[in-house]
Amino acid sequence: MKNSSRNGVIFFMVLILAVIGYSLIHVYCKGLKSDISSGNIVYENNRKKQPVNNIVTFKKYKPGPTSGPITSPTIEPTIEPTVEPTIEPTIEPTTSPTVKPTNKPKPTPTPKQQEITKNIVFEYSYEDGNYIYLTNQFPIVDEIGKNLQGDKRTNDFKLRFNNKAVGIRYTITVEKLNGSTLDDEWVKLFLVNDGVDVSNCYRANNRIKTFNEYNKYLNNNQEKVIYEGVISSAEATRGYKDFTFRMWVSEDLQLNNSDYLSEPRTFNARVNVYAYEE
Repeated sequence: MKNSSRNGVIFFMVLILAVIGYSLIHVYCKGLKSDISSGNIVYENNRKKQPVNNIVTFKKYKPGPTSGPITSPTIEPTIEPTVEPTIEPTIEPTTSPTVKPTNKPKPTPTPKQQEITKNIVFEYSYEDGNYIYLTNQFPIVDEIGKNLQGDKRTNDFKLRFNNKAVGIRYTITVEKLNGSTLDDEWVKLFLVNDGVDVSNCYRANNRIKTFNEYNKYLNNNQEKVIYEGVISSAEATRGYKDFTFRMWVSEDLQLNNSDYLSEPRTFNARVNVYAYEE
């Protein structure tokens, strides 16, 4: 009886110890499983599991009264931009057509010649020959008039001769033509001989003479003598003399309160050269 009671007590104690041991083992294993989030190595059923500290934990979405739908984060793939090679377009050079001006300068006309004597020739180059015109011109001072350039108000001409022309006298005149309506007293006449002013063109007060102030040629009121000369041996050797004739409206003409503003006025003239051989 004593042995049976002793065996029963031992069995009961072993049972209690087994229950306590199982409980401790169960609690211990549960603790190991809870260590997953801390990254510890977990042993379960004698199998080694990898650390779990690289696992991303997502919390469950709890909808609220003002919450919207669950939106998963969008991960856009990284796309490297494609760089296409730059192709420079081939540009052919544009050649603009040459535009020629429509207002080409007039070519210098072939000089015209008029025989004065068998040894002297009167040569002029203007298209209108030895004519000069004043049309719709305004009065100007002498200093401007003496430097005028261009056709219609100036006339360049030459006298050409040979050695046999030595000692020949010649006369240059300005002839007023029909149709002129500007009075003689308002027309200035001026001549340059080989670059030097002709003294006969000046008054005593150093003003330029008007048409009516020159001497008449052969008593003709419509033709005035502007220059007289004799061909020297040096000039004959050279073979020519240069002249420039100019004509303008005198500054003394007052346009105020005159009929010159209401009616156009003109003055037309011609340069003549005379020579006589003995």
